[in-house]
Amino acid sequence: MPRIALGLRSEWREGEGRSVTLAPAFSAYVFCYKGQMRAFMNRCTHMGAPVELVGDRCVCTQHHAEFSAETGERLEGEAPEGSSLTPLTLQEEDGNLVLVWSLPRDPFAL
Repeated sequence: MPRIALGLRSEWREGEGRSVTLAPAFSAYVFCYKGQMRAFMNRCTHMGAPVELVGDRCVCTQHHAEFSAETGERLEGEAPEGSSLTPLTLQEEDGNLVLVWSLPRDPFAL
């Protein structure tokens, strides 16, 4: 599985998010929420647009669908009911954050 170093955990502030390129056409959205680091595929379940952290929600930058920053579950907006952002694994190694990920069998199914 590919691993991407994200820098020191101490460099991430509450409410701060960043898009991280994983591969061509694939990115993650990584952020600190309630003192915990979280990562999701940066792809709204409506039409695949990127998201950004706004308060306690990840919000689609195009059509404003809203997802829980804690779970990734759809809360409201044009994203399909019952859909969720795809969570990704973060590991902390000696104070450094590492994103561990893999492409799904069908990368178009994200």
